[in-house]
Amino acid sequence: FSIHENIDVLGTSLNEDVSTFMNQLQYHREHVIGKNKQLKQEFDDMWGINSITGHFRSDTDERTLFDKLSGGVVNKAHDVHGQIVQDLANVRKTAAREIQYFELPHVINKE
Repeated sequence: FSIHENIDVLGTSLNEDVSTFMNQLQYHREHVIGKNKQLKQEFDDMWGINSITGHFRSDTDERTLFDKLSGGVVNKAHDVHGQIVQDLANVRKTAAREIQYFELPHVINKE
């Protein structure tokens, strides 16, 4: 399956899905968690977000207490954005395959 075939089947592109996810993540961080500094810090630590910039942490950022206590799991997978993109791409690929499978004549005609 090509990326273009997935757009036709799913109705969105990977870039649109990533953008939607990132917007929802920022919305949740700003509006649901809001001004609660402790919850925001915990959220940022779990998602690998630099609390000062609001962006995903980079290799040059200082390790957080969460990183240290989790054995550096977040630090080892420091490319959170890249992992999100990869996960969304995998979900899109699986969804496109399943949609296309159920649109095949031998599946439709079984009813």
